[in-house]
Amino acid sequence: MRILADNTKKPRFGIGWKARALAQNSSRFALIANCKYAVIFNFPISTMNKSFLVYDGALFASNSLLLRTGNRAFRYGDGLYETMHYHKGSVLFFDFHCERLLRAMATMQLSVKGFISHTALHESIINLVMRNRIFGDAVVRLSVFRKETGTFGSESQQASWIIETVPLEIQSFTLNEKGIKVQIFTDFPKHVSPLSPFRTLSAEPYVFARLWCTNNRMDDCLIVNGQGKIIESSCSNIFWIKEKVVYTPKIASGCIDGVVRRTVLNLLHHTELKAIETEGVTLRELHDADELFMTDTIRGVRWVASLNEKRFYCRVTKEIFGQLYSRAFS
Repeated sequence: MRILADNTKKPRFGIGWKARALAQNSSRFALIANCKYAVIFNFPISTMNKSFLVYDGALFASNSLLLRTGNRAFRYGDGLYETMHYHKGSVLFFDFHCERLLRAMATMQLSVKGFISHTALHESIINLVMRNRIFGDAVVRLSVFRKETGTFGSESQQASWIIETVPLEIQSFTLNEKGIKVQIFTDFPKHVSPLSPFRTLSAEPYVFARLWCTNNRMDDCLIVNGQGKIIESSCSNIFWIKEKVVYTPKIASGCIDGVVRRTVLNLLHHTELKAIETEGVTLRELHDADELFMTDTIRGVRWVASLNEKRFYCRVTKEIFGQLYSRAFS
């Protein structure tokens, strides 16, 4: 095994560089820190996972990505991402994802000129899933970030992008048999901003929320906005049901403009159920609800069994899940 790096020339994916440092017989990894590029390789080659990603249209091995230290996603969190669900040759709700992506890029002043087209993006995702030999469903992450300029106040509007795929254990959507338990997380409110509807690379509220879940042995937790209203969970949009009325926070409350959230609202317009968007919800209002469920792109719907001492049913939620399943996979 060997690592070669050169701090005077741009690396070319780990082949043919001038030797600045050489590591021999390492069983794990080596980091060349005194170069312009921070380069990490995992070893030994015989045990490497042969997975790939796409970076600005070029194919790279996943475990040998070159990350420039001036990369703005790494340095400033200057970017966004989309998490998508691949299933049997296509990406679920792909048009919704693309529409949200374009709105997010416009908000972040990232130019779509020269950016990959929707058709080429979908084709790249399918080809990458096949290249990674994923034979079932997969999580697809598209990361988009501003091209580096070396300074905080960048004038660049050009975007780079990375596609990654990871196999899913579940196939399609499956409603959880055992309801999840949640509590409210108030230590790190998510404030309303032009970027609050989108998944940005600056994801501190969600990071700390997930840490809190782990430390408190919760399946998930509910996040509040700057006004103290509950608006979403650490990884999902939320809905609650009271007497055949389905409620969910407005996008203006600070929650993510979720793709499945939008789909569920569209479906509800064709049912006997009434859908109402609110400014958020209080703990007292949730304790008064009959059912509570969450939506996300990967799992579809998860029903909540308990919030503190409150217990919820899963009757109407099952009906909504069935309609969503038919919409996604028919």
